[in-house]
Amino acid sequence: MPDPTKFKKKDQWMNACMHQMVKVEGKPQDEAVAVCLDLWRTKDKKTKKKTKNMKKADEVPMSVSDYLRDLAESVIYKFSEEPVEKEEATKPEAKGFFDADISKTTKANKNFREVLYTGKNSQMVLMSLKPGQDIGDEVHDVDQFFRVEEGKGDVIINDSTYKIKDDSAIIVPAGAKHNFINTGKKALKLYSIYSPPHHESGIIHTTKDEAIKDSEEFDGRTSE
Repeated sequence: MPDPTKFKKKDQWMNACMHQMVKVEGKPQDEAVAVCLDLWRTKDKKTKKKTKNMKKADEVPMSVSDYLRDLAESVIYKFSEEPVEKEEATKPEAKGFFDADISKTTKANKNFREVLYTGKNSQMVLMSLKPGQDIGDEVHDVDQFFRVEEGKGDVIINDSTYKIKDDSAIIVPAGAKHNFINTGKKALKLYSIYSPPHHESGIIHTTKDEAIKDSEEFDGRTSE
């Protein structure tokens, strides 16, 4: 309970006392008013001091109902009101990913692997294989879509081999062993969409060796 001797004005004391008893201790408001008034009078008797805003009538016992009526517009009643819930800050809506010419972007890529965008449920990745180079046998627990933008080669999905070239589209289901091999004389440029994401957001591997040495994987972080 707040110390009444620390307060010069009765209203300040009543606010502090009411808060403690009503909000913290859960006392009924009528009971809290009576107790707070008694404590204030006890404080006056001990210190023999009167605050400027106390009237002589305050020394006369006042009924709880009279006091509540007199203070009907007082800030004391703010303690009996239901707390106003703060509105939670809304997270900005995701902007997503847009590329006006993904074919041009894919052809311009010189990195073995570059993650362009990572969402909660999908991820877009560019790849570039040098002549004679392959991705290496892989098995993922996610689905993959591939589109070839430039070059030619072979794609092996489990025991099936397909010839691929510009504009070829491939889907590799989760759990399928697969590999892409560049059989042409120029770089094989393609992009892939993982669903859900597989790689760490924003990762770039300039070479295949760099990718092999890196044990990165999707850690839950997205592009936005």
